[in-house]
Amino acid sequence: MAHIGSRVVAFDPHVQRRGSRDRVTCGGFWAQTGRAALGPDLQPSDLAAAASTTQPNLESSTAPLLFAARGRTSAAMANITLKGNPIHTSGELPKVGTKAPAFTLVDKTLAEKTLADFAGKKKVLTINPSYDTAVCQAAGRAFNAKAGDSNAVVLLISGDLPFAQKRFCEAEGLSHVVPLSSFRSSFGQDYGIALVDGPLKGLTGRAVVVLDENDVVLHTELVPEIAQEPSYDAALAALK
Repeated sequence: MAHIGSRVVAFDPHVQRRGSRDRVTCGGFWAQTGRAALGPDLQPSDLAAAASTTQPNLESSTAPLLFAARGRTSAAMANITLKGNPIHTSGELPKVGTKAPAFTLVDKTLAEKTLADFAGKKKVLTINPSYDTAVCQAAGRAFNAKAGDSNAVVLLISGDLPFAQKRFCEAEGLSHVVPLSSFRSSFGQDYGIALVDGPLKGLTGRAVVVLDENDVVLHTELVPEIAQEPSYDAALAALK
């Protein structure tokens, strides 16, 4: 990605040439300035500086498309499955040893909760597509039972509406967890867990992220098959 004047340009390395004009098609570049797109074709002269500093050999490069989202640049997607069928997440989970991204989620009373609200406590983020499904419900019950007596707070995170999360927790008697909805947040994108294809597109994959009292990542697990439960023992071991 490069700045050209007031423009921000992201590169796809597979530049297409058309005849002798060497015009770059919209398949090769995407650019935006303010609210308006610059149009489907860009002259190479407009992008010379960016090409020389960002991709010195665009035609031979195999680097992936770069994109920016909320100030972060990423080129990675995780490969997982849903009942054996390949699907993909929007990125990767935060790395162990790094600071976890801030978030703002919604609790069962429709109040907003941030990561800072749980400062000073270890946290288990159990992230699931929807608590209207059997495996997600099993994960909620297991973490309520296994981590309820620990020194950590367990956050049940999904794209369900807060009403549905409240109904599930009350029906199951889950009193040792905090249900939080991502329905109006960028949580899935910020944590690299949003599903970008497949029948559950728009929800999240299944994952566990354990944080210390200062929001440093202690443990992560991206469950490779959504129909499977996470490793509860591995998450609990990270709390010790």
